Amino acid sequence: MITALRRSLYGIIGLAVLATACDQAHDPVEPTGDALLAPTASHAYLAGADWGDSGATTPLTVLLWRTPLGADVEVTELCDTKRCVIELAEVGVVVTIPPKALGAPTLISVTALAGEEVNMEFAPHGLQFANDIHVAVDLMMTQAPGDKQDFSALYWTTTPEGGVVIEEVVPGTVFKNIFSFQTDHFSGYAVAGEE
Repeated sequence: MITALRRSLYGIIGLAVLATACDQAHDPVEPTGDALLAPTASHAYLAGADWGDSGATTPLTVLLWRTPLGADVEVTELCDTKRCVIELAEVGVVVTIPPKALGAPTLISVTALAGEEVNMEFAPHGLQFANDIHVAVDLMMTQAPGDKQDFSALYWTTTPEGGVVIEEVVPGTVFKNIFSFQTDHFSGYAVAGEE
């Protein structure tokens, strides 16, 4: 009985945090059509995106999944102030939230978006962490050429008109075919490499 009450309380707290944590000015949604990516024969390229102040100095190619996703792959967990690990085993994505990164229990969602591109959304959008979280992507689940290439995470948002803005190019590392990066906030991220 106490456990059921505790779960209900965590659920209510998580929903309250979810409702207040979103940054409405930069609330990413899944792009439609060519808004984010325009596919070519073997790779997808950012097309029409506003690179703003992202710091990108070289063209980047968005990675493709080895097998395109027919539907979103999503996992939602109630995480508290302890270490929390969320795994999308189907696509080889693991998000690790370290202890004390969250100030209160929070419903966390990690979604690999349907389609060819290695493109993910983390929610609640705009959530800020006290400590950086760690995101890992198994490159064996993608069409990446192995660990011989530099990869980055592209932090993207959408405009009210449906356009896409690349807000930041987040550097990462590759070790044993696992690309990983760190961030202190949730939004949309695509994985890309230099052309």
